[in-house]
Amino acid sequence: MRQVEENGIPEGSLLQQFAERPGFHVDAFVAHVGFTPSLNDYIVAMFDSRVFRIERALLALAAFKPTFKEGVAALAAAESDRLASWKTVQRTEQELLMEVEKGRVRTWLMVEPAQGGASKLWFGSAVVPKPAQTGKAGGIGFVFRTLMGFHKLYSRVLLRAAIHGLKRVF
Repeated sequence: MRQVEENGIPEGSLLQQFAERPGFHVDAFVAHVGFTPSLNDYIVAMFDSRVFRIERALLALAAFKPTFKEGVAALAAAESDRLASWKTVQRTEQELLMEVEKGRVRTWLMVEPAQGGASKLWFGSAVVPKPAQTGKAGGIGFVFRTLMGFHKLYSRVLLRAAIHGLKRVF
């Protein structure tokens, strides 16, 4: 399996706008693959992977927002701007930036073509800081800080799962 690495935020990406703001947590993970999927293929591979299906089921129970394979396909084809608790904020030919409704989490995917028919697959997140209280600076908060190790491990697992799904197509 290709190695997934934590990396800096790509210059000019949709995620970069958060990296430049104080108090935000932003991370990005990248894997080099020997093929170049479309963003649509990548969205389906990510959000319909076995790993993410578990998350979709948990979100359906917790947030009462069930999402099925058809919803993933509609998001991938840009026929819908929603998936479970996420809403599309920005989308380009190579990137998708979503936010959790009424939440502080942003999720980002990008396909970056490379030489020789290869590409870099990116997956990242941003956590918007809590509003500052009188006399205190805003930050991402105790819960997000506490779960950061799990978040980073889970991000790697999700990206690997998407690559596994894409390899079946390419």
